[in-house]
Amino acid sequence: MSLKYKFRKAARIIQGLRPEERITLGNICCDIQQAEKHLLKAAEDILRDCGKRCRGLCCRNIHIDDIMTLLDCVHILATVPTIQTEIDEALTREALYSADCIFLKNGTGPCIFPAEARPEKCILSFCHGDGVVASEMRQVRKRFNRLARFIQFQKPRAVIRFLFGRLTAGKARGSLGGPATRQAVGRYNR
Repeated sequence: MSLKYKFRKAARIIQGLRPEERITLGNICCDIQQAEKHLLKAAEDILRDCGKRCRGLCCRNIHIDDIMTLLDCVHILATVPTIQTEIDEALTREALYSADCIFLKNGTGPCIFPAEARPEKCILSFCHGDGVVASEMRQVRKRFNRLARFIQFQKPRAVIRFLFGRLTAGKARGSLGGPATRQAVGRYNR
């Protein structure tokens, strides 16, 4: 799955949310940002040392499509919607085999994503010493898992809303609706 596809799908997911679901998504992403900020604060010394030693080597010689997930795309678009133009520009550089991350400004860095709105694997990758921030890393993972559950259950919630809407519309007309509705409702009542 290409990054272009992931970002398009993420945009469709966000656009398909109801207003109250968008609020929930915003709260989840805000929690992720807070956890990322705590991690970055706790890892200041480690990151400073990484910057001196490897100077961003972790962003080079990678296959970004394997690192960045659909959840990361949802998180980034929901957290920083104003970055869409920069993302689109970077996606024009997407290739089957790329040596460096396409989201590095001018191909060398820094990253176009704000520090507290980066993909999960990027924010959790350290050259060394990550044991010092294990608790903070766990908190970031925990919040990304909450985002995963929220996205995963979008389709079932939509189906339930659809069926419930058909059921209530049928009751308003004095029946359960057509045969397809009765059949679908019957399956859920077993």
